[in-house]
Amino acid sequence: MIKDKKVNARITKGKINNFLESKWLIWIIVIIGITARLHQYLLNHTLWLDEAFIAINVIKSNFKELLLPLKYYSQSAPVLFLESTKLITKIYNNSEFAFRLLPLLAGIGSVIVAYFLGKKFLNKKALIVFLTLIAFSRYGIYYSAELKQYSIEFLATILILIVVINAYNSNYNLRSSLIALTAGAILIFCSYSSIFIILGVSAALIIGIFLKKKEIKNKNILFLVLTIICWLIAFLVNYLFFIKGSPTSAYNTYWAGLSAFPPNLPKSIADFLWFPKTFLNLIKDPLGLAFHISNINKIPYFIIVIQYFVVIIFFITGTISLIKSKSWFKLSLIYFPVFVLFIASLSGFYPLYGRLELFIVPLGYLLIVEGVYFSTKMSNKTWKILGFILLAILFAFPIFFEAYNIINPKVRHETKPAIEYVIKNSKSGDKVLIYPSEEPVFLYYTNYYFSESGNFIKLEKNYSKENEQYYEDIFASLKNNRIWIVFPFGTSEEKDVLKVISGFQIKSDEFKSTASIYLFNPN
Repeated sequence: MIKDKKVNARITKGKINNFLESKWLIWIIVIIGITARLHQYLLNHTLWLDEAFIAINVIKSNFKELLLPLKYYSQSAPVLFLESTKLITKIYNNSEFAFRLLPLLAGIGSVIVAYFLGKKFLNKKALIVFLTLIAFSRYGIYYSAELKQYSIEFLATILILIVVINAYNSNYNLRSSLIALTAGAILIFCSYSSIFIILGVSAALIIGIFLKKKEIKNKNILFLVLTIICWLIAFLVNYLFFIKGSPTSAYNTYWAGLSAFPPNLPKSIADFLWFPKTFLNLIKDPLGLAFHISNINKIPYFIIVIQYFVVIIFFITGTISLIKSKSWFKLSLIYFPVFVLFIASLSGFYPLYGRLELFIVPLGYLLIVEGVYFSTKMSNKTWKILGFILLAILFAFPIFFEAYNIINPKVRHETKPAIEYVIKNSKSGDKVLIYPSEEPVFLYYTNYYFSESGNFIKLEKNYSKENEQYYEDIFASLKNNRIWIVFPFGTSEEKDVLKVISGFQIKSDEFKSTASIYLFNPN
């Protein structure tokens, strides 16, 4: 009887292992990841401020002008991202779907090529965990439907890791070196952040020479050196011709205000706390594996603590696993790019904040998966069960969040319905006043998206007590017209402006999405 139970247990275990390693499961996970990104794309949210900045620059500039520093709103973006987006809009017009097509393709591509990265870096069981993390990556999904380069940066990291591991496994032969050289050189023009990955993996590849010194021919070392030199030349060309003239002072000031740069010499408790705080923020955003610590008023405190604890445990066990197995090349591939990024941030060149760190998410997932595999292959049954419990906790949040996002999609700024409402209900002679703080969004929709929008007037100044006369003069000059006034995204001065306009006209209608629309009629 006992023997039969053991046989049945082995058969059951074998079936589970076969399922976990089956191509069907891999396809299911990949399809889920692609579907999640298509769902986010098809929600077709209103372009928000940062997206409108890029959209206006692409629309108002030709291909040649996009090679130069951008003219409008002090923006900067990778040159191939801009040129490709311009080409897509030339073919498919200036709709949100056209503007977001490239990030969507990058997001879908990330799910597909993640399989090949996992296959090179991990064993079959761990590959399933890695693919699932990629498929349900909260911010990987979100930025697959946003007119920014972050989704492309996510893909770029995966591609660079694949070609670099291939070069290492091939002992830096000519073919693998040429593939790595070409891919890296192109991706540098698609992604600003790829230089941190390139520098990090270059150091890892050099270490690989010493790890495999008996297997690597001298001519192959030369191929590697030339590859790294060409990467650096590509970055230098990109910097001198396409990055150097871009505005940086306002950019750095903005991110410094959000404490996105590490303190050079920590002098206070707040300075020392910057490091654990930033690390915990990384787990929440962009890794997307926990609620933010600021959610403790809405989420039970112990749940948030457990989430962060689980991720930290897998970071530690992943590092231990790579050290115990003497996988020095893999360890350096994960840690060196992060170290380069930290040095760049410490020097004030690149902020460490949320979406700007999305490109290191594949590295974080690889380390976590190493930790998961190490925990679940323990010979001690108790530790193995604990490992599976931790794995379930790890996946609980991203899977729950995506399921919730399908049922109740997260809305950032839905201004388009408000503008549509005005166009549908306005009459000839109506004036539509646009509050200035989100002017690019309204410029995009009223000038390039909707065809019936000739009555829109942009207010030139934000409301303040000093500018109250400016508003009184405008409302007085339009007192015989019907006036629509649009306040984007819950503007704090909304009540004050409405109070001023009420002195001239009577409110007769209103509409709210995440923007507020009010109609005033003459007294």
